[in-house]
Amino acid sequence: MIKIIAAALAAVSVAISPVASADSLEDFIIDIERSGFRVSADNEAEMLAVGLSICVDLLSGVSVEEEIESAVDMGLTREAAADLVGLSVGHLCPIALPSSRMGGI
Repeated sequence: MIKIIAAALAAVSVAISPVASADSLEDFIIDIERSGFRVSADNEAEMLAVGLSICVDLLSGVSVEEEIESAVDMGLTREAAADLVGLSVGHLCPIALPSSRMGGI
């Protein structure tokens, strides 16, 4: 599990600074599960990859609304999509929030 997390972090470390801590990754998985997503040992790395890809998209200029719509288009309810995007940003890349990139404006 640690190797999978390390590989996922290494893949996006160029785009995300600071990199999410191990605690943030574990909290992300816990909160995703609490939000109703099914998380198991088999798909935990995939859930992290989805969360990290959301971060990369947001840091590349995709809006939060576009990211939510993309998740809805893939079959999630709007509420589940908003939870996924919000938890991804909150735990994995808080710097991706527009106010964080604009100096709190």
